[in-house]
Amino acid sequence: MAVLTANEERYCETIRGKDHMLRKVLSEQALSGEIDPAQWLAYLTTIKSIIGNINNDVGFLATLLVKRNSVAMGQIADMPCTSLIGRR
Repeated sequence: MAVLTANEERYCETIRGKDHMLRKVLSEQALSGEIDPAQWLAYLTTIKSIIGNINNDVGFLATLLVKRNSVAMGQIADMPCTSLIGRR
């Protein structure tokens, strides 16, 4: 893999942190057996607040793949993903 910049590593660690928090919530909480809209809303809101806009994370990781493949094929010099997709 191409060398990650400090910002790219930090963003990857942010994603790892989301994964850790989500796994913790999912192991400790669940939807109640009966339909309880207030409890279900609280549960889903917690999950949503952890995940945030996951499309940003998916887009960032896709860009890392493009960077890796482009560097491997000699199409571009190793460069920060932020120069490809904007600052993170």
